[in-house]
Amino acid sequence: MELGMLWFDNVTTDTLEQKVEKAAQYYAKKYGQRPNFCLVHRGALAQLETDQIIVNDVIVREFRPVILNHLWVGMYEEPAYVRASREGKP
Repeated sequence: MELGMLWFDNVTTDTLEQKVEKAAQYYAKKYGQRPNFCLVHRGALAQLETDQIIVNDVIVREFRPVILNHLWVGMYEEPAYVRASREGKP
């Protein structure tokens, strides 16, 4: 994901899943398309003891540069160099 929406959510009573869903709903309303990818602070998934979860078709992964209480929401697109190598192009 190269572009996305940065979402701040410091509500301590909401679960990570609730935060992701709120951000996804706002993104869909604002951009007319539901996101499929979300990057979070690495501590957000630590308590779940996993490096990835899926919340209503949104893949959630940790990413070190994301600040605590922030979610980077958007559309995952395969990098051009990966597509090219899969298609046999240099």
